[in-house]
Amino acid sequence: MRITIKRMSPEPRKLETVLLLVLLVISIGLQSSPAQAFSLTVTSDKDMYAKGQTASISGTLKNGGSPIVGADIAIEVTNSLGSVVFEQQLKTDSNGGYSTPLLIPNFWLTGLYTIHAAYQSDRATAYFLIGYGLLRAPSSPAVQTTIFVDNTPRDDWGLNWVKLTPGTYKLHFTNVPGFATPANQTVVVTEGQVTTVQAVFTQFGALHVVTNPPVPATISIDGNPRDDWGVWLPLSPGLHTVHFGDVANFITPSDQQVNVVAGTSVTVTGNYVAGTNSGPTGVGLLRVVTSPAVQSSIYVNNVLMDDWGLNWVELPPGTYTIHFSDVPGYASPANQTVTVTADQTTIVTGAFTQIGALHVITNPPVPATIYINGVPMDDWGVWVELPAGTYTVSFGDVAGYTTPADQVVTVIAGTSVTVTGNYT
Repeated sequence: MRITIKRMSPEPRKLETVLLLVLLVISIGLQSSPAQAFSLTVTSDKDMYAKGQTASISGTLKNGGSPIVGADIAIEVTNSLGSVVFEQQLKTDSNGGYSTPLLIPNFWLTGLYTIHAAYQSDRATAYFLIGYGLLRAPSSPAVQTTIFVDNTPRDDWGLNWVKLTPGTYKLHFTNVPGFATPANQTVVVTEGQVTTVQAVFTQFGALHVVTNPPVPATISIDGNPRDDWGVWLPLSPGLHTVHFGDVANFITPSDQQVNVVAGTSVTVTGNYVAGTNSGPTGVGLLRVVTSPAVQSSIYVNNVLMDDWGLNWVELPPGTYTIHFSDVPGYASPANQTVTVTADQTTIVTGAFTQIGALHVITNPPVPATIYINGVPMDDWGVWVELPAGTYTVSFGDVAGYTTPADQVVTVIAGTSVTVTGNYT
């Protein structure tokens, strides 16, 4: 048997050898020259500026922790419309750092600005606000008061740091049972600054006055008639004088002076004994009830009379204005003007309408301005009492996050609903 062996052509073997050498060179090159791992940063020296101020933009460029010296960094600033308002080329210094001042012109738009830094294919961003001031209004101690700004309820317990355009604002605080409400305050919000208002609530003490036996005596405190039969009243700390009115066929007890201490309750008893006194004449009776029964303080002609309601207080004939203090969870009734007639009973009902609560949070917690029906309420989150109804919740932009879409929510009386804005 004859076997024939054919010689292979040298060209394929040469090609194969060349390919192997190329792969070997590439492999050695990859091992000796690892991929560049650049780290580019950018920031501004503040989160918020007024027009006319100078911002400082700075950052670093490093490779695996080592500074990159003499690199060209492209800086670009865009406004909330996406328009480029500033451009500059910078070089890194011996520490890999770079910086530049930025004078903010008066004609720039109010809103959120984005700083873009670029080096080759690496990018970094930072953000700042122009044209806003921040208003902070904590309650002290922390109590569930609703904070109104220009007659619009913004948040309960206090305002965190709500963004507002510069101007003058009026703050109003709702009543909290057991505390004296601070007066309204007018504040000026300045562009690029934080304005802080302290809502100081002073704790009352409670004075409980009873008669023994129960009789329709008019109880006066510090010279003002408050209620008949008895009184349970929040009062400022200090000495107060309790006076007991005459009751037919009883001897009237003497006045008593009592010390009211904040956060505590003190009871005073007027002991009536049988006698020959005659009762008051020529007066009318005013009865005030709350519906439903709630701990509202009742004021008559700006005098604090009693909590929860008035039994049948004896008053001279005349015209009186009735005011009801706020109660958490309810909308307060309007003031009422009534006429008291001699020997007649005038009945007034304070109808409190139950409301609901809307709780808005951000996830993760971020300094977003929360809007309800287009009104900026507070930053970071909101817990506010609102009448039953439908509301639109919007979320403000936050640096480095995608803003969540608006949400429509229904508030139901007597319940709380929570809305979460998910920032990604």
